[in-house]
Amino acid sequence: MKKVKCIRFETLCQLKSVSFNYLVFCCNVQLRLMTEMRDSIIAGRFPEFVQRFFLTLFPSHNYPQWAVEALDSVNITLQTEHGKQYT
Repeated sequence: MKKVKCIRFETLCQLKSVSFNYLVFCCNVQLRLMTEMRDSIIAGRFPEFVQRFFLTLFPSHNYPQWAVEALDSVNITLQTEHGKQYT
């Protein structure tokens, strides 16, 4: 059986490979998103977080129907272009 060597984080940083940099970028984005999500849950503003998140993904308010229905099933409604609730 072949032994796998562990590569230290510092060594990976020195490689400066595009794939490593992209991986670090993705982890940072995910960490920020999860932190914002956690903070909104603690503050009792999770529905507002979801609404803002969907507006970022779909600025034209063209939400996928499955997402609208799934969120509606947990009492989270998305906003329309005119600020009304999406049904």
